[in-house]
Amino acid sequence: RSKPDSLEQSIHTNTLLGMLSTGRFLITDLCDEISQTLQISKESALLEIKLLISLKLILVDMSYLIAESGILIIQDVALSSYGRTANGSN
Repeated sequence: RSKPDSLEQSIHTNTLLGMLSTGRFLITDLCDEISQTLQISKESALLEIKLLISLKLILVDMSYLIAESGILIIQDVALSSYGRTANGSN
């Protein structure tokens, strides 16, 4: 990845972390909001969510089939892309 792409991804990540909170969300609504905020496609917004989950920057309830339910339950959100969470864990 080139530096401009990495910088853009970092900006997207920190913007997303700043707008997300804990709670229960419809994935379609979340993707709509992210798409509008970052001016990206809804498909790209879903990829951004998946990236945050894979990097453990957001912790989600994985005790159910997320894709089938269409609901994402966010349990914790990192304060920044450095990975510190709002509740103090890493």
